[in-house]
Amino acid sequence: VYIELQRRGVNCEFQREFCILSTIPDIYIPQKQIAIYLDGEKVHAKRKDRDETLRDLLSKRYGIKVLSIPYRRFSQREVEKIVNEILKVIKE
Repeated sequence: VYIELQRRGVNCEFQREFCILSTIPDIYIPQKQIAIYLDGEKVHAKRKDRDETLRDLLSKRYGIKVLSIPYRRFSQREVEKIVNEILKVIKE
């Protein structure tokens, strides 16, 4: 069908991929347009490519800065580290 359409002068693309999935950041700071994703080591590892693709699309489509912060497990020390990293990006 594609070849026949091309032969008849119809400008079309074959198997073009469209993004129809949404992505939801863990934290969003609208004033700075920063989407923050807290990536748990085990969960994120299973879907790393998908996550990165959707985040890249979010950045390109809406001009939102994406911040991905990996962590192994939540502890007070880890929370402090994450908060400091976020505050550093907000101040930029």
